[in-house]
Amino acid sequence: MKKVFLFTLIVICCNTYSEEKVSKSLAIEYLRLSQFEETINATIQQYESQLSATAKPEEKAEIHKMFVGSMGWEKTKDQLADVVISTYTKEEIDAAIAYMKSTYGASVQSKNGEFARKYTSLVSENLQKVMTQCCSQKAK
Repeated sequence: MKKVFLFTLIVICCNTYSEEKVSKSLAIEYLRLSQFEETINATIQQYESQLSATAKPEEKAEIHKMFVGSMGWEKTKDQLADVVISTYTKEEIDAAIAYMKSTYGASVQSKNGEFARKYTSLVSENLQKVMTQCCSQKAK
């Protein structure tokens, strides 16, 4: 019985440590195919439109610069790649990329930008409701 347990433990450990890690370039390819840059841009655009609704053009440009500098693709892609690397196996990323390059996957991916814009708009609207409720409660 001890031999079976020891053998099972060795097999599990070998399989765990033999899994190939996701490379940074593969993680970024996954993010690009997943259209994360478009999602980030849609999120920034939505927040900007709320925060700069009454701002002057030069203030809007400064707000945009702050958002892009803090949350933009160039600022966050390496951080997001690290999240992909720590979350998924290489096999999972390879499978996801293969799907995204397939006919159905490409069709789904082509709609993700629109979905992201609608989602961020929904979140923004709901956040505005929360802010309104918070402000009205403070006024009481």
